[in-house]
Amino acid sequence: MATSTPNEWIQSLAEKYEIPLYINTGDSGIAQDWNFAYRQAKTDYVTIAHQDDTYEPDYLKMVMKGLKKAKDPIIAYRLRRIKGWTKSPEINIADDQTYIAAADTGKGISECKIL
Repeated sequence: MATSTPNEWIQSLAEKYEIPLYINTGDSGIAQDWNFAYRQAKTDYVTIAHQDDTYEPDYLKMVMKGLKKAKDPIIAYRLRRIKGWTKSPEINIADDQTYIAAADTGKGISECKIL
């Protein structure tokens, strides 16, 4: 777990779940904080979430299922519509969709599909 705004609540979560807590004391901002968090990971997979983000109980299962179906995945995420949250047609989609973006030999994202 990484943050640039440490507080008792974050510290207590790290302690409760025995998660290492990394404090970004350098430049801060969402991009800097997420890049800092990414660099702390020592695992094959990384998830980035803001303090007010939540994961559904089956998030990991659904994303891993999507990753296994993709040929050369670089990113996977699950997007759930929240009724009334936005009027944007790009975001206001059907519930419970998992999207996978696959790399195309270094040329960027070649496909983004619902799995």
